[in-house]
Amino acid sequence: MIQKGNVLVASPFLNDPYFAKTVVLLAEHNSEGSLGFILNKKLEVSIQEAISGLVFFDAPIYYGGPVEENALFYIHTYPQVKGAMEIMPNLYWGGDFEEIKNLLNTTLPDSSTIRFFAGYSGWGRGQLQNEMNSESWLLQKISLKEVMNEENLSKLWQKNILRSKDERYIYWVNMPPDPSLN
Repeated sequence: MIQKGNVLVASPFLNDPYFAKTVVLLAEHNSEGSLGFILNKKLEVSIQEAISGLVFFDAPIYYGGPVEENALFYIHTYPQVKGAMEIMPNLYWGGDFEEIKNLLNTTLPDSSTIRFFAGYSGWGRGQLQNEMNSESWLLQKISLKEVMNEENLSKLWQKNILRSKDERYIYWVNMPPDPSLN
């Protein structure tokens, strides 16, 4: 069952360059649609390059998805931030940005407490379920530690496929980028 806090693992047959070998954290899922952030596509820009006013904190920005690519989104572990929405226990998205900046400037945060994204991934009513029915995505559970662990992101796609222990998906791990050329 699709629910926020789970991840979508892209099928290698998903013919969409935005989502090739991606893992998308679902931050919201309801009858109106779904919203998520690609966890494993780091951009070549840092948060200090993108916004002013951060004194001590710097971290990479990730490509969250093809919707509103020029807007900045964030997931974090700060429950006290006004307007933040819970994704899973101890993980939130959004909220008052001035509060976020203040926390980043007055505490000693690291990348395990906040992650920034340019854009997001979005699906309209019923769209994600249709993509699930066509096996474009594999739905998996994920822990907070895995979501916020920057060191293992390059293997996140493979790890989540292998976690399924389903023989139908295991061959995806070693599939070439364009299976038609094999």
